[in-house]
Amino acid sequence: MEGNIIRGHADVAWCGGTPGKGVASWLRRKWNGSPVVITGAEDEEYRLTIDDIDSSVVFMYTPVTEEGAKGEPQYKYTDFVKAAPPSVSNVRIIGDAVEGCIIKGVGDYLGGREGPSKFDWLRQNKDTGDFLLVSTGTSEYTLTKEDVGRVLAFIYIPINFEGQEGESVSVVSPVVKQAPPKVTNVKIIGELRENNKITVTGIVTGGTEGSSRVQWFKKRSSILDGEKDLEALSASKIAKAFRIPLGAVDYHIVAKYTPMTPDGESGEPVYAISDRAVETLPPSLNFLSITGEYTEDRILTASYGYIGGHEGRVSIIGICMSSKLTPVLSYLRLQDFFSIILPRMRLERVRPGSPRLLSLQIVGNAIEGTTLSVEKKYWGGEEGDSVFRWFRISSDGMQCEIRGATSASYMLSVDDIGFFISVSCEPVRADWARGPIVLSEQMGPIIPGPPTCHSLEFLGSMIEGQRVSFIASYSGGERGNCYYEWFRVKSNGGQEKLSTFDFLDLTLEDVGRCIELVYTPVRQDGTKGSPRSILSDIIAPADPIGVDLEIPDCVEDEEACPQKTYFGGQEGVGQYIWYRTKNKLHGSALIDISSACEDVVICGKTLSYTPSLEDVGAYLALYWLPTRADDKCGKPLVVISDSPVAPALPVVSNVCVRELSSGIYSGEGEYFGGYEGSSLFSWYRETNEGTIILINGANLSTYEVTDSDYKCHLLFGYTPVRSDSVVGELKLSEPTDIILPELPKVEMLALTGKAVEGDVLTAVEVIPKSENQQRVWSKYKKDVRYQWFCSSEYGDRKSYEPLPTQCSCSYKVRFEDIGRCLRCECIVTDVFGRSTEPVYTETAPVLPGIPKIDKLEIEGRGFHTNLYAVRGIYSGGKEGKSRIQWLRSMVGSPDLITIPGEVGRMYEANVDDVGYRLVAIYTPVREDGVEGQPVSASTDPIAVEPDVLKEVKQKLDLGSVKFEILSGSSTAGGPVKKNQKYGLAGSRPKAFKIAVGKRGPVFPIYKSALKPSREDKGKAIAEGPRPAPSKTSKKRWVPVQPICSDATHVRTQAANPGPATGIDPSEGLLASSSSSATSAIVPPRKSLATPLGIPEAPAVSVVESEMPVFPEAPAMLVVESILPVMSVENSSGPEAGKGSAALISVAEGSVSSTEVLGSELVRAQGLSNVVETTEVDIEDAGGGLASDMVPDPPRKLLSTPPSFPEVPVMLGMESEKQFM
Repeated sequence: MEGNIIRGHADVAWCGGTPGKGVASWLRRKWNGSPVVITGAEDEEYRLTIDDIDSSVVFMYTPVTEEGAKGEPQYKYTDFVKAAPPSVSNVRIIGDAVEGCIIKGVGDYLGGREGPSKFDWLRQNKDTGDFLLVSTGTSEYTLTKEDVGRVLAFIYIPINFEGQEGESVSVVSPVVKQAPPKVTNVKIIGELRENNKITVTGIVTGGTEGSSRVQWFKKRSSILDGEKDLEALSASKIAKAFRIPLGAVDYHIVAKYTPMTPDGESGEPVYAISDRAVETLPPSLNFLSITGEYTEDRILTASYGYIGGHEGRVSIIGICMSSKLTPVLSYLRLQDFFSIILPRMRLERVRPGSPRLLSLQIVGNAIEGTTLSVEKKYWGGEEGDSVFRWFRISSDGMQCEIRGATSASYMLSVDDIGFFISVSCEPVRADWARGPIVLSEQMGPIIPGPPTCHSLEFLGSMIEGQRVSFIASYSGGERGNCYYEWFRVKSNGGQEKLSTFDFLDLTLEDVGRCIELVYTPVRQDGTKGSPRSILSDIIAPADPIGVDLEIPDCVEDEEACPQKTYFGGQEGVGQYIWYRTKNKLHGSALIDISSACEDVVICGKTLSYTPSLEDVGAYLALYWLPTRADDKCGKPLVVISDSPVAPALPVVSNVCVRELSSGIYSGEGEYFGGYEGSSLFSWYRETNEGTIILINGANLSTYEVTDSDYKCHLLFGYTPVRSDSVVGELKLSEPTDIILPELPKVEMLALTGKAVEGDVLTAVEVIPKSENQQRVWSKYKKDVRYQWFCSSEYGDRKSYEPLPTQCSCSYKVRFEDIGRCLRCECIVTDVFGRSTEPVYTETAPVLPGIPKIDKLEIEGRGFHTNLYAVRGIYSGGKEGKSRIQWLRSMVGSPDLITIPGEVGRMYEANVDDVGYRLVAIYTPVREDGVEGQPVSASTDPIAVEPDVLKEVKQKLDLGSVKFEILSGSSTAGGPVKKNQKYGLAGSRPKAFKIAVGKRGPVFPIYKSALKPSREDKGKAIAEGPRPAPSKTSKKRWVPVQPICSDATHVRTQAANPGPATGIDPSEGLLASSSSSATSAIVPPRKSLATPLGIPEAPAVSVVESEMPVFPEAPAMLVVESILPVMSVENSSGPEAGKGSAALISVAEGSVSSTEVLGSELVRAQGLSNVVETTEVDIEDAGGGLASDMVPDPPRKLLSTPPSFPEVPVMLGMESEKQFM
């Protein structure tokens, strides 16, 4: 529930490492959304807020050891959070408790979204101490005079959005203090005309109106600027009334109202200025008198009192008496101002007779609506104002005087219908003498006339906004429901009906047009008279007035559109000026806002205005000069906002990450929403699986990557915080590219060694000395790949071709490289799989080396009948005509005997060489004639051919023998040469075993890269690279041809000698001295490739033997294999040659012999490594069987010691050397 504290707990099974403090975080998940990290919630305890309502809170815990190893994060979801019941705490009253100030009640609300909470203000009664309600429905209250000396109570009743009401909480304010004297709403009341009395009024707080003082000024303009340009009209007085003097005409009246307390304390004065200038009265006289003596030649003087502005031209009034003593007014000359000369006249007074009427009658028709007049004859001097009275007489003789009918004529009205009319006249002489009253005869009865409108005229001003009615004179009986129709006359003459009431309110649409009224008189009985219409003048627009102007509550970056009401014709383009002020202005300061104070700044000149950051916390005031379409301006209006501009909610946009330098990133974003406070920054690491992990301690806008960030993305989190600690929503940037360290750089690639044939060039990388690169090379370098290239052309233009097998840092310069340039390419790869750009270094053209011969040796068997050859490895450019010289040397003697004519590479020994060592001196010569150092090689002492020696001894034993000795240089195909060819001369038939291996034909090897020593006699030597397996082999057993037909003795170093077998040369069939003996050998594990392209030729090696060791026979040794097994059963019986062969796998690295007595025995012995078996019969005799199921042969190959070149070695090998 909202407001509660929940706690996450995890039981961790620590399986390795020192238990440390795990990483706890809280996330918020809506019912249809993804979890979102709650910023700052990184403890095991978390207080639920309003943002969590209707969401499920997720607790995520990641165990971390003290060594930094992290386990899998675990999650736990809560139920959806509910809102707490509405409640409020920390209720308080903010603001100064001073009369006139605004105080506000606030509190901390809890309980979901707050609804229309209730607020009440109560004032304490001084006498009873009870609290009485003074305001409700608002959290703000303006302190009044009645609150001074009392305390106020504020009651906060919380209500949530669903209308649920919580428990009320109240708080009491301090005692309200009296404010210093202050006056507001100062106005000047009265008609602004000369000699009129005006009064100033205002609402005084903190003092009394009776003690306040007022001083009056006059000013030419209507713009008030303190006391600037003011002319005093009076001193400061308590009286609030003032009579406008003549000197104030055409000036604006200014009243300075200074509020004061009875004890003499004064407040700030407030100025009020009249909205228009003082007008003059029309010229008139308020008294007139004539003084002087009414005697001829005397002067009469007229005295008068003049009012009406400044006096100008004055008419002079003269008084004359006519012969009839009638006063006559005449105008005299201007220079006779206010005086006339009356000639002295003697007048005789004539006395008139008594006034009387000789006749009196009524003239006219007795019809309503007509006018009756009096016809009379007067006698008795000059008639004055005779008195007439009209009477209405009913049918029963009742007479009633008609009120107001006192003239000589009378218009019959509706009231006269059915009555008789008579008139009385009292004659009056000019000197007010009265005669007897005379009554006329009756006229009637009066009958009604037709409904008639005698006159029709508008009543009211034809100005926009005025209400216009009419005056119509009706006659024609009792008036019924007459018709009134108002029409708007368009410019094209058309009419638009507006109203049928007895009045019309003129609007903006009527301006510039005429109004027509059609009046149709109707009598009570429904009789209609003739309509009568009247057309007005063109309706004039009213003066432009700003009726109302109001500024709404302003929020940063939200357009403020003021509510205004205009009146006065078609509105034109008014003037709007927005001001920004730190203090709220009132009264005259607001009216004259442009010069009110220094902190007032103009911030806009359009009707609407969008507050910016600079406006936050300030008040906005709007000056509006209403303007009519004809550019006539009215009185300006100035209003100020009720509250300061509120800041917008803090938000951030365009959050991004920018790389400042290698490994250092900066997070940026555009903040909006008031003044920024201490915004929160965070950094996150996103793994390849999409998991976002908060980086602890990374709370700055810059971040330096660590090893943990590599192969991850970085995200920058920006939580905006306003200066008043309001926190906005966290905004994450887009993920960066995958964070990787710098690529290892190679500042330079250098070569050690010389570009000379036979020398070794070694590539050395020069690493930059920067700390970053040193760290990258030490921690993240995986390997360095090299590739050597050789130029394909000579000269300046060179192209390089790669040397496929030269991929190490070292390269031995070859003969083929002479004259060409070498290039080494270096590419560094880091542990992240990235590779640097290739770095090159080149050599100058390769020079040939000094001619020399290495590994010089003499090959031959050591007998006087053998052929010897010089072998060595030449280097030093292209070999020219190198020189070879054969010599003999006695054992123990340093002397050398040159053998004449023997300068070739081959030398055939003879009897002369017996007992001598053969010596060959090799002088290497390059093709350009440059010689190298001579090198020599020698043999062991030459011995006699053993067969020859034996045969001689046998013949000698017989006593008398004739035999033939073959020359050592002979090449005839005699017995000795034939035996030498196969390396089997002088051998006794002995039983031995042979085995057939897969692939690799057997050839005698003539030349080998190995250099054996004397200790190597009778031993096997293995060499050679791994050959490629054949892609054309098929699984089958094939016969293999016999290797040789001569019986031979072979020695071996096998650890387990077995039974011996022999070979019958005539049948090529395996024979065994033991009828049940079967032998098997282990051929090479890897298939041997033949340089002659015979993939299925078998390789033969001898594994074991009982024969004594002979120095002239080589030993054959197999090192490792998965082998085919040859078995022969009953080799001495009738079933000889029949049996089976089995393919058995043997563990790598072992040398073994397996006896197989048929496929049944193989199975009986439980050999699990049997792969395949096949039956063999006599037709397979003399051959071997090969199976392509034998996989890869061993990398090591068999070789024979070079001491016995003519012994055929059964060997398959892969080599670039030529097979002899």
